[in-house]
Amino acid sequence: MKHWSHINTLLRIAIGIIFVWASYGKILDPESFGDIIRNYRILPEILINPVSVILPWVEALAGILLISGFLVTGASMVINLMMFTFISVFLINIYRGIDVSCGCFSLSIETTKSMYRYLIRDFIIFLASIWVFIYKLRTDKYILSDNYPILKFGTMPEGGKRKDQ
Repeated sequence: MKHWSHINTLLRIAIGIIFVWASYGKILDPESFGDIIRNYRILPEILINPVSVILPWVEALAGILLISGFLVTGASMVINLMMFTFISVFLINIYRGIDVSCGCFSLSIETTKSMYRYLIRDFIIFLASIWVFIYKLRTDKYILSDNYPILKFGTMPEGGKRKDQ
């Protein structure tokens, strides 16, 4: 079982590095990041500037938390929500026939890769982040302790009824 712990640590740190790296340029140049967000044609104009300023800091904080191993459950949940959103936005634009620059690691508006490559890359990161989240839940002694029997699937406390019944 020890090897699963090593795999989880590698995935957690790798995802953290990816998100810190991805946030760096966006933090330095939120205006260019705003142009990339605008090209997706999803958000109303009034939300583009706040999102272009706040999102990179959320990415950086979540990445730093994953790297440090502090608040891993929350950080991986935030990253999972972001990855789900990013994948959904890609799928919407693929459906609409709009080819846009990802904006993940570059602030260039020019498209350099296929949207499908971005989608596959994001899906792999999403799966890795789901792994980190589930692994943390399964190994966290406070969440899956005997004090919370409802979280143990297929088991019931003695007598077959929950304590609150």
